[in-house]
Amino acid sequence: MLQQLLCDNRAGQMVHLPGKPEPVIQTGDLILPRRRQELVLPETVLIKRPFAVRPGNDLTVVPFGHVVERRRQGHQVAVRALALSQGQSQVAHADCVVEEVMPPREPHADLIPQQKRLADQFFDLGQEVSNQRGRTLSVDQTHGPFVQPRLPVGGADMELTLGATTRPWNQWSFEAACKAIAQSGYTDVAPFNHEGAVPLNADSTPEDIATAREVCAAYNLDPSMLITGTKLELPTAEAVADYCKVIDVAAAAGVEWVMNCGCGNPDQYAAYNELFRQCAPYAADKGTKLTMKPHGGNGLTGKLMREVVEAVGHPNFSICYDPGNIVYYTKGEHRPESDVHDIKDHVGICIIKDCAVVDDKPDVHLLPGEGLVDFASVLGSLVDAGFRGPLYVECVGGTEWDDINDRAKRTHEYVTGIVEKLG
Repeated sequence: MLQQLLCDNRAGQMVHLPGKPEPVIQTGDLILPRRRQELVLPETVLIKRPFAVRPGNDLTVVPFGHVVERRRQGHQVAVRALALSQGQSQVAHADCVVEEVMPPREPHADLIPQQKRLADQFFDLGQEVSNQRGRTLSVDQTHGPFVQPRLPVGGADMELTLGATTRPWNQWSFEAACKAIAQSGYTDVAPFNHEGAVPLNADSTPEDIATAREVCAAYNLDPSMLITGTKLELPTAEAVADYCKVIDVAAAAGVEWVMNCGCGNPDQYAAYNELFRQCAPYAADKGTKLTMKPHGGNGLTGKLMREVVEAVGHPNFSICYDPGNIVYYTKGEHRPESDVHDIKDHVGICIIKDCAVVDDKPDVHLLPGEGLVDFASVLGSLVDAGFRGPLYVECVGGTEWDDINDRAKRTHEYVTGIVEKLG
């Protein structure tokens, strides 16, 4: 009988099967990781034959004994167990489709419709379910009890991903920031500027990427968003080539979202739109998503951001909504509680950052909940429109290490409480 389970494992931990005296996985078992982390099959799990890894439409035969590299194509969320025998063990990564290399066979030849278990809920083959990030999935009977993605994004699962940018810790090293973020309860990290540079950028070498991944893995963090800039002063072809370099780095590092801060020069708005018209499909092929964060200019308001989204016209380009910046760049003239309705259908990420305006001077260096932003209202509107995260904390106030860490923990509790009430 085929078995499915949800593993809340972290990188380097073993996969344990409930109800089995030894961690032995049978052929056809489906390992469903809760997060995008490495799944390390126990040494007693042995591979019988070579197998295939299928990221997107590519098919690569991998001999046993090799490591399966994670690919973000198609947003797959499961790893199929292999035929087992004595003599070999294997490391597999989430978000790849891992299948036995088998001769062609008739669909449904050996399938018996039955209930399968996923995240403590039962579902039938063909039934739609929702995963942690809110993507609607279905159980594809042609491929057996294997969960395949299905659009549109939606579902009732309110367990939103809550990450943090490294901005509050930019006085310290990237590794120190990751340690603090993990200890504050966050699962994801978005590298910002440290020691004069973003740890992952267009010029990152394979060694730089490996180092960043190792640091994140050491603290069980998913480096799921990356900030970068644009070079709109260059000819379009050169600007596209430069941005695609960042996309390549993000894909190699396992980063899901590549974020930029829009454009502040009206003379370059058309060039900005063209840049992302060309980069969006390239990023989709690489398994990454592009998103724009409001920083005045073409992101001053939700209405202007919607115009950008419509001009780019590609589903792989969305908005990283920053309610604090709506207040900051308009000095409180526009409020995110109403502004969000102009763009809520196109938001892929939401930033947790507050803003106060005193004597006509805006300030974002404060604890979320202490400024003008009503996060319950903003997040409620996004969720009602189908938004399911992720969320990233950007500013918490404070300048000293211990104070910043305390504020980060309090912010985690604050946002978690809001999300729980929305559910």
